[in-house]
This record gives sequence, structure tokens and C-alpha cells, in this order.
Amino acid sequence: MPNGKMGRWRWFLASALAVLSAGCAHDKLVAYSNPPPAWGPLVPPPPKDGKVFLIGRSTAINSLDEGAAMRVAKRDAAYEAVSLAAQDVRGNFCIVDAKTGDIVRGKETTEGRQNTKVEVDVDAIVMGLTLEDAYWEKRSIREHAGGRKILRYLYRVMTSIEESELERIREDLKKKLRTD
Repeated sequence: MPNGKMGRWRWFLASALAVLSAGCAHDKLVAYSNPPPAWGPLVPPPPKDGKVFLIGRSTAINSLDEGAAMRVAKRDAAYEAVSLAAQDVRGNFCIVDAKTGDIVRGKETTEGRQNTKVEVDVDAIVMGLTLEDAYWEKRSIREHAGGRKILRYLYRVMTSIEESELERIREDLKKKLRTD
């Protein structure tokens, strides 16, 4: 251990950095399906030929095998479909007014906000998606130095859904909101 205040401070800082860097996680790309796609990680192409394109993904953290990663990514794309359909619905029905005692969606509210929750069967939407393209990465992750390596998959899918199906989901959301 060096003498003097400055020498001790440098030694302490160097020791702390060594300890912290030894405990850092390690994430290494082991294999991938093909070069990353032109559609990017989250940017779908514009609608074409009556189809709307959606991007779904799973992260390397939650998928232990390629099949599970693909299912999670397709489910994520289905949530994107619901979100896209709900954008118009939210604009028409989910009015939030911060004033106390206002009428929101035809109901008087004494609270500052009125939230709306609608349940949608995402699994049924997954069945209506068409897989257009996919990209996966196999990653080796080590959470800390000396820890065991875990192989995980990161998966991205580009799916499509017919515009008519998206409109059906939108109408279904509107009906559910009207019955509240």
C-alpha cells in the first residue's frame, strides 16, 4: 500500500475499479441466423397490398431456446397489432379529464382520472399473423466473473396482418368499450 494521502487514494480507486470490473456481466454473440435485416430492430415497412407489417421481439434475457424466443417475439408482434388498433379507439373513447366532477364517456366521475381497461385475446391474434421474416442471435451471457455461462436467444420477427383483421380488432375494442 503506497504512502501519502494521494497514493492511498489512487490505490483505493484502482482496487475499487478492479473489483467492479471483475464482477461485470459478459454478453457475447455466439451465432446468428443471417445479417441483421433491412427492416431493423423495430421499424416495420409501410403497409402494402392490404397488409400491415408489425415487428415483434424477445430479448436475450427471457428465452432459453430458439422456439421459445420466436413464440415470445410473435406474441410481442400481436401486442403491437392491438396497440395499433387501439390508437384510434383511444382517441375516440379513452378521454381523460383531470377536472373533478366532469363527465367522461357519458359517466360522471368524481375522481381526477378515469382509466379504461379492455381485455383482448392476444393468442387468437397471434394465430392471424403471417411470419414474413425472422432474425435471431444466440448469445453467451455470464452474469459475473467466475459465473457459469448461459446461452440465450434474442429473436426479432417481422409479421403481417391483413388490414381487414386489424379493422376487426379495432371494432371489437370499440364494442367492448361501449359495454363498460
